[in-house]
Amino acid sequence: MNTAKKPKLTEAVLIVDDEPSLRELIGEIVESLGFRVRTAASGSDGMSKLREDTYFLILTDYLMPNMNGIDFAKRVRETNPLLPIIMLTGFGEKDLVVQAMRTGVTDFIDKPFNTEKIIDIVTKAAENRLVDLEREQRELEDLKQIFVEEAQGVLGELEGLVVAMADGVPSADELNLIYRKVHTLKGSAGTIPNAMNLVKLAHVFETTLSNLKDNKIQLMPELHSTMLTAVDSLTSCVNCLANQTDLPDTTHLQKTLDEFNTGKTKLGVVAASAVTAKNTDDKKGKSEKADDGLVVSADKLEVLKELAGELVAFKNTFDVFLKQNTDSLGNHLRELMDMDRILFKITDQLQTEITDVQQVTLGKTFSKFPRIVRQISGEVAKQIKLQLVGQEMTVDRVVSRALGDALIHAVRNSCDHGIETPDKRVAAGKPSQGIITIKGSIIGELITIEVSDDGAGLNRERILAKAIERNIFNKEEAMAMADEDVW
Repeated sequence: MNTAKKPKLTEAVLIVDDEPSLRELIGEIVESLGFRVRTAASGSDGMSKLREDTYFLILTDYLMPNMNGIDFAKRVRETNPLLPIIMLTGFGEKDLVVQAMRTGVTDFIDKPFNTEKIIDIVTKAAENRLVDLEREQRELEDLKQIFVEEAQGVLGELEGLVVAMADGVPSADELNLIYRKVHTLKGSAGTIPNAMNLVKLAHVFETTLSNLKDNKIQLMPELHSTMLTAVDSLTSCVNCLANQTDLPDTTHLQKTLDEFNTGKTKLGVVAASAVTAKNTDDKKGKSEKADDGLVVSADKLEVLKELAGELVAFKNTFDVFLKQNTDSLGNHLRELMDMDRILFKITDQLQTEITDVQQVTLGKTFSKFPRIVRQISGEVAKQIKLQLVGQEMTVDRVVSRALGDALIHAVRNSCDHGIETPDKRVAAGKPSQGIITIKGSIIGELITIEVSDDGAGLNRERILAKAIERNIFNKEEAMAMADEDVW
């Protein structure tokens, strides 16, 4: 059950107008609705204000010196592709509507303006923003829950691998495996709010493992002890995220690992504070419900499956025994047949339950992507909507985890290279907002995951240029290829 409080709207309304009296009048109307207001006397001043605060709406005049409202809107769209922009215009400026809409202006208010129109627009923008914030909050909670579950599994394996390093110098393959697990932990935590202490520690830990792989530092007992403390501290951070408490300060431990990395360490120094934090958090974790974030390791599932298999084998043997000894069992046959039916029911249910434990819905696999797409679209200044299809389908947990990295790569490609910028889409006769679709479907006995977008499609020249650059083909061979072969 999600008990998170509903978000409050702390973002402001930015009013950009070169007339002080209008700025003041509109500001009073917006403030009377209970919202914060910031004002700017020009487009350049407005751009400065955008860097100083966060906003859910911009109200801008069209006629301003040096930078008109359309030019200002273009500049805003470069860094804020989804922020609503309302333009204030005079009656004689209707011909600017098409040009302004292509720039990304959301709506217009005619001058002299109607107070009720401003109230209506600001109120609706605030309501829409609150809906977005609530959705983002739910997605973050779901994302955090998935991260905690996956991280606990990774850390359980990581602890065993690091402990085993005490038995001797680890091989390159063993160090690579440990490195990949720390890297996975760091990458996944990067999308979780308030997880920076975990991310920073994992990053320094990565550097330590990289230095060990490259023989830049040696694995001494003190370093091994510090690495175990790092695993404990990472575990503590994950527990804190699960319990919605502040993460422990990992600065001291980061510094200790840095000293090992640079050869400046004082031997014997370890981060005792991190161990204390872990013990405290572990006690908190034990008070939580047992099924919250429960992780069953692959090894334990294999044991359960083997036991279930042995039970099925015994049931089948028992069944054959009954059939072969029907005559000699006499009065006990009915009782034994009842026992056989009960045994069948138990084994069948056990197999079903074990199979279900390993299954997760594609919705859980997909749940991290709405936030990822919003984050990337902001970075590349594009307007992108994500559609998810087939979320009710189920896959094995191992498959779900493997899908995650591959889908992130495919979705980022669509954001970076598939979807065009809003101005290019509008110029091509498309809506300014592009659409990426992640679709799960069953084809025969296979579950297929398809990532598609309504962007510009594949660029033949660019693909061939890269192939020629990498000496896959020479120029003559590449130019003679059919489109199908290029794709």
